[in-house]
Amino acid sequence: MAGFIGSPDVVILEEPFANLDTTAQIRLKLIIKELATKEEVTVLLSSQDLMNITEVYKRTGVLEKGEIV
Repeated sequence: MAGFIGSPDVVILEEPFANLDTTAQIRLKLIIKELATKEEVTVLLSSQDLMNITEVYKRTGVLEKGEIV
């Protein structure tokens, strides 16, 4: 489990899988999934790594030139 100071309502991650080995990516995905299942926590993740994103989230959005497509 990840450690946080306090109990955040929102967790924002930018390119969290960058420069991680496969084992660390798998562990991070489990942590993100666990966080995302908590109703009181919103997890926002920004990444170009669609493979990892689709493994973690059921619902995703794609931005193109600042617009949701």
